[in-house]
Amino acid sequence: ATSASWSPDGQWLAYVPLDGSGVRIAARGGLGFRTIGSALGDITSLTWLPDGRFLMLQARSDPDREPEWWFVPVDGGSVTETGVNRSLRQKGTFPLPGSAAWVEDSLVFAAVGAVGVNLYRQRFASKSLQPAGPTEQLTAGNESSSSPAAAAGRVVYVGSGVATNLFSLAIDVNGLAQGSLRRLTRGPGPIGFLTVTR
Repeated sequence: ATSASWSPDGQWLAYVPLDGSGVRIAARGGLGFRTIGSALGDITSLTWLPDGRFLMLQARSDPDREPEWWFVPVDGGSVTETGVNRSLRQKGTFPLPGSAAWVEDSLVFAAVGAVGVNLYRQRFASKSLQPAGPTEQLTAGNESSSSPAAAAGRVVYVGSGVATNLFSLAIDVNGLAQGSLRRLTRGPGPIGFLTVTR
C-alpha cells in the first residue's frame, strides 16, 4: 500500500492499494475495508478534508489522460473532477505527484513552472466543491518547495536550495585520488563549462 493517511477523527485509514486503482478505507480496528473511487487509477496523492466526508486525490480517470485533482466522497458516491491541473497546464505549470495538504478551504500542492518548483493554493467553494478563484502561487525564490503538510491551519513544507560549487581533488598519473577534496567556491551559481589544467 502507498499514500496512507488517517482520517481527521483517527477512526479510518485511507490508502492506495498496490495495483493503484481506487482507495481503500479501513477501520482503525482492522475489521475489513471498502474501496472508493475505483474508477480512478495511478493515484499519486491523497489527503482528507477536515470534515472526513471527502478525500482529495491526484489521479487519472483514464491511462491516456493527464492527472487531475478529484473529490472522492468517503460514502462511495460519485467522484468530482476539479479541472485545477488542466487549468495550470494551460499556463505552463505542471503539478507534481506526491503529497498535498488541505488547509481550511484550500488544497496546497507543489507544481513546477517557469520559476521552478513552488507551492500553490487552490481555494474551493464549500458547498459546490468547485474552484473558487484562480490558483495562487504561495512560494517563490531560488529554493524548491515541495511536500506540504498541514495541521491546525498551518502549512509546513520542504524547501531545498541549489548550491553549485567547484571542488578540486589531486589525481596521480594512475588516475587515483591523492589527498583530500578542496572546495574552491561557496554558494549558489550556475556553472557552464569547466576546463582542466595541469
